[in-house]
Amino acid sequence: MDKALITALIVALVEGLKRRGLAADYAPLAAIGLGIVLSLLNFSFFGGPTLAQAIVQGIIMGLSAVGLYQVGRAGWLALRRWPKRGGH
Repeated sequence: MDKALITALIVALVEGLKRRGLAADYAPLAAIGLGIVLSLLNFSFFGGPTLAQAIVQGIIMGLSAVGLYQVGRAGWLALRRWPKRGGH
């Protein structure tokens, strides 16, 4: 499975966990944990790097998912504050 797809899946899963009651403070830990689990599943089904490399890739994908979410949220909030045209 592609690493970009796994990263997007982590973002979606963490958002689902937050909507089910996960405190936002624990979202980065959940993302890293999910990254490791999904990377290990990817390793077990498709092979590839060593086990240690799969764990490190999982951590990196989890951290990437956290950063992707934060950048997307900051962009969304900035767009909402942008002045509307038409003088209203």
